[in-house]
Parts: sequence; C-alpha cells; structure tokens
Amino acid sequence: MTEMDEKHPENKPREFEPEFHGIVKNRSCTDVICLIIFIAVMLGEVAVAIVAFSKGDPRILIKPTDSEGNICGEGNFTDRPNLFFFDLVQCARAGPAVAIIGCGTPQVCVKQCPTKSWTFVTLQAQETAGSINLEERKKNLICRNSFDPLKDDTTVKLSEIVIKQKCAAYYLESKPLLQRCLPSFLVDATSLVAMEFTDPSGNQILDENNKVVQALNLEKGNAAMTKFLRFANQAQLALSEVKKVYQYIIAILIIAMIASFIWCLLLNWFACIMVVFTLSVCLLFFTGACAYCIYGYFYIANSTAGGRFVLSQRIETYTVLKEFWLGLAISAGILALIVLIIVIFLRNRIRLAIAIIREASKAITCIMSSLFFPLIPFILVLGTVALWMAVVLYLASTGTRNFRNVLIPTNNPVFNIDQIESSSEKLPQNVQVAPCTMDMANVSNSLHCYFTYYGGNEWSYYLQAYNIVATFWLLNFVIAFGEIVLAGAFASWYWAWSKPKDVPALPILASVTRVLRYHLGTIAVGSFIITLIQIIRAILAYIQSKVKGVGSCPAKFCICLCQCCFWCLEKIMRFINKNAYIVTAMLGKSFCPAAANAFFLILRNCLRLAVVDNVTGFVLFVGKVTITAGITALSFYFFSGQIPWIRDVFEAKMTYVYVPIIICAVGTFVIASIFFSVMAFAVDTLFICVMEDLERNDGTEEKPYYMSQDVMKVLGSKNKFKDTDRDGCCACCSCCCC
Repeated sequence: MTEMDEKHPENKPREFEPEFHGIVKNRSCTDVICLIIFIAVMLGEVAVAIVAFSKGDPRILIKPTDSEGNICGEGNFTDRPNLFFFDLVQCARAGPAVAIIGCGTPQVCVKQCPTKSWTFVTLQAQETAGSINLEERKKNLICRNSFDPLKDDTTVKLSEIVIKQKCAAYYLESKPLLQRCLPSFLVDATSLVAMEFTDPSGNQILDENNKVVQALNLEKGNAAMTKFLRFANQAQLALSEVKKVYQYIIAILIIAMIASFIWCLLLNWFACIMVVFTLSVCLLFFTGACAYCIYGYFYIANSTAGGRFVLSQRIETYTVLKEFWLGLAISAGILALIVLIIVIFLRNRIRLAIAIIREASKAITCIMSSLFFPLIPFILVLGTVALWMAVVLYLASTGTRNFRNVLIPTNNPVFNIDQIESSSEKLPQNVQVAPCTMDMANVSNSLHCYFTYYGGNEWSYYLQAYNIVATFWLLNFVIAFGEIVLAGAFASWYWAWSKPKDVPALPILASVTRVLRYHLGTIAVGSFIITLIQIIRAILAYIQSKVKGVGSCPAKFCICLCQCCFWCLEKIMRFINKNAYIVTAMLGKSFCPAAANAFFLILRNCLRLAVVDNVTGFVLFVGKVTITAGITALSFYFFSGQIPWIRDVFEAKMTYVYVPIIICAVGTFVIASIFFSVMAFAVDTLFICVMEDLERNDGTEEKPYYMSQDVMKVLGSKNKFKDTDRDGCCACCSCCCC
C-alpha cells in the first residue's frame, strides 16, 4: 500500500467482499446530525411562514394605495376601488425612478375612472363672470379625501385650490388597468399623431401651471407602460386563440412524450449508429469549416480588399481581415484533429460508451416508472418556489406606511433617460426626496407628502434573508432526492444477477423507501454544500449590481473573477455530489466516504468517464434536437393548415399562429430534457457500477462479474464459468419491473 493509499483508504481498488452482492441491504442512518440541522432549519422556515401569514396582507401590495396610505377597495374605501393620479406628467418626469421615489403627484381612490376629459379652465371662466355653481364644482372636481368642494373654501378661487393640489387641475378620459386610472389612448394603444385633448366645451386641457397637456409627453413618460399595455393586449388575443386549440397542443405534447420514450428504447439497437453518425458529422463539420476558412484567407490575401484591424462590435469589421479567417481555420483544424484523435485512439472507450448507453436503455425499459418519476421532484420544486413567493409577499406586506416628500422641478424634461442614467442615484435632475409624515389635520403641510411603499420593519429583512437561504437548501434537497432515488433504482437493476427475476418488483418505490429511511442526512449534506456556494454567488451578484457604473475596474474584475470561480466550483460540487449519491444508494455510505469513494474511483477511470460522458452528451443532444425539431415542424404544418387531410378536422384561422408553435416547441424541449436526463443519469449510475464491478470481481465463480456480455466484451473480460441464466427477457427489452 502506498503512502497515498494510507492517507486515503478509498484510493485503492476494491477488495473482494463475500457478502457484497450489489445493493447493500444491512444499512444504518447516514449523516444524522446534518439531517437534524436541516429539520431545524425547515422548522424555522415554517415559523417564518407562520409569522408572515399572520402579520402580512399581500392585498396592500396588489391593490393600489392613495397618497394618504389608504387601500383602494378596502375598509372605508370599499366603494372606491380605482386609483386616480392628479397629474401623470409628474410621473413621467420621475422616469424609471417612479418605482423608488413614487409618483410626485396626489393620488386618490375613486369609484370610477373619468369618462370624459376636463380642465379647470371651464369653471374658472364661470368664476371670472361671478357665477360660481358649487354643485357643478362638486360634480366635476376630483379632490383629496380631506377636502369637500361644497363645504371647504367655497370662496377661494378655483385656481388657488388647484395650485394647492387639493383638487385635480384636469383629467382625461380614462380606463382602469390593474385598478389604476390611465388615459384611454394608453390602454387602447391609440396612435398619438396630432392628438389634442379638449373638454366637452372645446377648451384645451391645462395643468395647474396653465401648460397644455400633450399626449406625446404622457406617452413618452409612460413609454414602458405603453409597451406593456400593447404587449398585454396582444398577449390577451394570443391567449384567447391558444384556448381554442389547447386540446391540439396537448395532443402534440403527448406525441412528443411518446417520441422521447421510443427514442430511449431505440438506443438499445441504434446507439452505435447514432454515435458513429454524431462523430462523423462533427469531423466533417470542423473539416469543412477549416477548408472554408482557408479559402477565405487566400481569397482576401490575393485581393486588395483587405482591411486593417480596428476594435469594433460589428462582425463585418473583422470578416475583411485575412488574419480573422486564418485564426478561424486554425481553430477549426485543431477541433477536427481532436475529434480524429478521439476516433482513432479512444475507439475502445467509445465502444464502452456505446455498450453502457445500450445497458441504460435496457434498464429504463425494465424500470419504465423511472421516466415519469422526475415529475414528482418537479412538482415539489414548483411547490417550494410557490411557498417562497408567498412568504416573500406576506413578509413584504408586514411593514408600516412610508411617506416621502417628492419635489421634481416643472422645467425638468419629461422622461429624459440620458439625464437620469448619468445620475449616480439614477434620479431626475434637481429632484428633492425626503421622508415626511402625512398630517391629516393640515393638508397644506402635506402638500408634497405622498405614500411611497410599505416597509420599515427591520426584522422582516432578516426573515426575508432566512427565507431565501432555507428555500435554496430545500430546492437543492428536492433535486438531490430525485437523483439518489434514480441511482438506487438503476443500481438495483445492475446488481441483479438474473434480470428481471432478481430485480425488485418496484425498484423506484424500494429506492424511495431506502432513501427516506436511511439517507436523508446524506442528501442534506450535499444540498447544503451547493446552497452555500449559491448564496455566495448571490451575494457577489448583488455587489456586482451595486458597483455597476461606479467603482474601479480592478474591483469589478475581482468580482467577475470570483463569480467565475464560484460558478466552476458549483459545477464541480454538483458532479461530486451526483456520484456520491450513486455510491450512497449502492453501498449505503455517508456523504464524505461516498464522495471520496466516487472521486477516487473516477480518478482511476477518468479517461473512460470523459469519453462516456461526452459520447452520451452527444447522443442525447442529437436526440433532443431531432425530437424538438420534428415536433416543431409538425406543429407548424398543423397550425398553419398546410396538411391537406387535417383541414377537414381543423381549420386554421389564427392571427398569432406562432404562439401555439412556440408552446409546442418549448414543451417538447422540456419533455425531451426530462426523459433524456433520466437516460443520462442511468448512464452515470451504470458506469460507476461497472467500474466498481470491475475492481471488486475477477470473473471467477466466487467473484463473478455482474456486467452484461456486451460490456465484458468491450472491456476484454469474461466470467470463467457458464452464466447462461442471466439477462433473461431484459436482453430483448420485454421485461417490466415498473
């Protein structure tokens, strides 16, 4: 035994153990302490959820709130569900900062949005003539809750009331969108060419500063809202069309599911053809690309049309350089040479990859429930995300009302994005923002004091952070649970001497039982490591977003470098975890010994693993692309009505025909990814099992190989006795162990 082996007992070939017959039956609970910590953290998450649900009210986030902090449609404002803005131009002047500082104009809850356009100029003319009609004033004015035009300041001029922002100076014909009153031309996405606003008397609409309200200013200031509204309108129409054809979409996705299943079965017979085809296509592609780039190099070298090197973001700048084509030719040539070397010198390992892919296809055929088991972790992931979002919303609504005094100069340009982006705080020029208190007894003291957001509970921020960490851990725990269950099922299939007789009747259920009884602690350890790395990456991403646009280049470079390093670390740990789960499912070891066992086993067979993984990736990628492209083409011809015999059943009259096609394409890709992820994990599990089998056994009757005849042939091994009773009906893929 070498010094390395003495330090790391796992770094040595396995010794024969007479009692070992694949899946270890006599197990004990692993990593119990970490499981207890995980349960404690989850109980803490339950406590956070209870606090959030008992103290929070997400209605205050969903429903609009007026300037005084009253929720429209709730409490005393049940009959006033819509929010009205006195002057939307003020929102436009705030630009994107409106989400931070609020809209610098009074907002009140109203029963219904204005159905006509109006300006105070009309009533002001009556005042000048000495005929003030209080009833008409009451009828037309939209005022703050604390001001009554019939009782308060009836002798004060209307212009003064408007200037003090007790009532709105104007309003436009509006419609509610998410309970916010917005001008109809925004909601309806009407063209703004030469649009002018006038009241029923023909007067131009003026604001409190006697400036004409222009549609272009409103549209410019609310550009993002306008785009959203137009998109929402198109999305609504597209959704209505999707509802008409949803049954056909479901049928096409079922076809995609069947195609993915059949593809997994066909790999048993056509894996060799697919691998040879994939490698041939890669070799031809890189060789052809190299030849084309060499042609481009000599073409430019022999002409006078060449240019000189200039840094640019346009690709056309580089395509006129002979050095550009030479660099591409060298790169393509190197890649072609690498593929050729792999084909020539690693052909035996490619044959091993093909044999293991075929074995994985047999395993999936015998354990068909493995193809549908990933739906359970997927549903659990969706439930975890839904719980996280609910807790976030409820915690965000536990705060108190916060008011700010917002003053934006009227001479500020409307939504000057260049000016706002140049500001370090991303706020409009000369804007003044300060905390304030809404004084209901003296509205004049609260002239520019508006409700901005709910918050102020410092403890809620800590609970939000706890919620994020717990959610990350739970998500990784669920994903790891799915992996270790599949590993146990496929390992039980491999280590069955006579298939399917020795395979458990319900391999997935048996694996779930083992994991729940013994190995939840191991899952907790592995998922915690990934969670820790993800939290660090999230913190780095937050810091990166804060220093964007400010700070020194070396600091930004260091942050980007750290992000890259932790991204690589996460990928490495996911790889180690996956193989540790396979060893745990097979041998019943705790996380650290299992990870060490898997790591050194892979280290002793690293070249084999590299070839098997890459060949499997190639084959499954080709399958995924083929199925997605085929189903997308089918959906295109179906929904566009280009299949003659289908026209009698389905008549295509769709404006947004691409929407169901995209849904089918994305759905097919997701379905194929789920099916092929099971296939990839089966290959990984069987590879570990084959390497373990190869090191533990020597083919004698006392230490027989459990691998199939095909795998033994590739590895140059064989059992030194007759084993004709093996691979019963699994050899012809007719068994089903569920």
